[in-house]
Amino acid sequence: MNDYIRKVHLAANGNIIIAATSNGTIYGFNPEEGSELFCRQLHKGGVISSDVSADQTLLATGGEDGRFLLTNINNNAIVYSYQKIGTWIEHTAFSKKGYVAFACEKTVFIIDSKGNEYGRLMNPSRNISALYWHTDGNILAVGAYGGVQLYSLPQKKVITSLPWKNSILSLTISRDKRYVCSGTQDSQVHIWPLPHNPKNDLAMTGFPNKVKHLSWHYQQPILATNCAIDVLLWHFGGKGPSGKTPDILKGHTSNVTSLAFQKKGNYLVSGDESGLVCIWNLMVGLRPIDKILLRGAVTSLLWVDEKKIAAGTSEGMFNLIA
Repeated sequence: MNDYIRKVHLAANGNIIIAATSNGTIYGFNPEEGSELFCRQLHKGGVISSDVSADQTLLATGGEDGRFLLTNINNNAIVYSYQKIGTWIEHTAFSKKGYVAFACEKTVFIIDSKGNEYGRLMNPSRNISALYWHTDGNILAVGAYGGVQLYSLPQKKVITSLPWKNSILSLTISRDKRYVCSGTQDSQVHIWPLPHNPKNDLAMTGFPNKVKHLSWHYQQPILATNCAIDVLLWHFGGKGPSGKTPDILKGHTSNVTSLAFQKKGNYLVSGDESGLVCIWNLMVGLRPIDKILLRGAVTSLLWVDEKKIAAGTSEGMFNLIA
């Protein structure tokens, strides 16, 4: 396998790891020993965005060919297909409720698990630049130049608009729905406390590069972000992060390109441009407890279970780290 791995996902009740690549190919791997199970060509050109449904039966992919596909992972049957020639489908995200959202230029489409269109959200001015479903599956955050809109799945409408003067690059919502957080084009983390009052907006500045990687601790109000060669831990407990200094995790030697908290537990994994993977235990301290060097920049990290990590790289290396 020599294809740039864009994203890795767990599928089929944990029995398959999916790797989506830059040439439009989807690979399936055995999560026990990492052997290849299948190889499927889904797109002409790269897979830019991908996600797997909560029940791990459906794969959503968006490509450079302007196609969005909803595919049954078990038999490769196409459940839904959309295409707009001359554009890219850059953002795709599954809701816990089984709905999938994908962005095509200025429009977000929301599709159910059978391929029926549930709703649409239009941004009249700029292309969509980020999508994120809250963990309850009912609220979709949609980012673009000019801010974020919060769409309610049950109400089928935008319930909150959060303005910002720049473009949104990455997006997340805290589990308690107290904060919407975004990495922005002007190299900061912008935070909107909810319910929104513009006077309460927070701006975490001083980042040497753009913040594209965000991950919440499964239980504690801690958000991990990239910050050049460091990982920052922002603490949202109590009155929030305002006035608090983040914890700095030092161990990387080049820019951090991926990070992920355990699904349950206090471990964090991060990877960088040099191929270095660092594993951190927040109960032990701020230094990595283990380091592994892979070939190629680390492009995607996934906790397969509480002890095993799947990693994809820019040189097409699929790795299992135990």
